[in-house]
Amino acid sequence: MSRIKDLDIKVKRITNHSNTNSGKKLKLEEHFNNVHLIKNKMSEYIFEYIKKYPMSQDNIYTLKLHSKQFQNIDIQHNLTAWELQKIFFSIIDFYGNQYNSITKNKKFFISTGLEVKK
Repeated sequence: MSRIKDLDIKVKRITNHSNTNSGKKLKLEEHFNNVHLIKNKMSEYIFEYIKKYPMSQDNIYTLKLHSKQFQNIDIQHNLTAWELQKIFFSIIDFYGNQYNSITKNKKFFISTGLEVKK
């Protein structure tokens, strides 16, 4: 320990030139574009499922089991199965929150009839 204290270490900051990071930027743009496409595909699938089946705990559980079908799509090469599942579940939670807020804030009623006058 005392030997480390005796050493006088000086470090210079090394910065990269902007041209060396251009390849990284392109990779990040491609990655985020792929994530964007995946999220849109998942959202479309979930929206169509919700149109067919009502939002209930059983249907949400069943829908969450469908996340595995997105693990083998072409554009997901940089995402793990866990990341895809988390994205899928977050979209389901978003739709569930929207559904709950609409049903809580909207007062539903049954009309007694429609009267048409000329």
